[in-house]
Amino acid sequence: MGKESRVSGEADTRTSESIQETVRAAADYLRSCGAKNVYLFGSASKGTFKENSDVDMAVEGLPPEIFFRAMGELFRILDRPVDLIDLDEDSPLTRVLK
Repeated sequence: MGKESRVSGEADTRTSESIQETVRAAADYLRSCGAKNVYLFGSASKGTFKENSDVDMAVEGLPPEIFFRAMGELFRILDRPVDLIDLDEDSPLTRVLK
């Protein structure tokens, strides 16, 4: 039983490291598109990320005309659902996040 837990923990660590690397690649992509700031929030930032979790990101300075194209590329890079919040928009959600 203890051995199974240890192996499971090692797998969780590898998964976490893999997610972190992938999220870094996604943030780098957003910056290459002109984003001034990229923020990670939600489970991926809290260490509670699960295999079926989505990735929550917020961005400032991303040109509006490429927002949806960038979001599509994030889906490809991350290979999972993404919530991308444009902090340049004025909405109740962005006011809370700011």
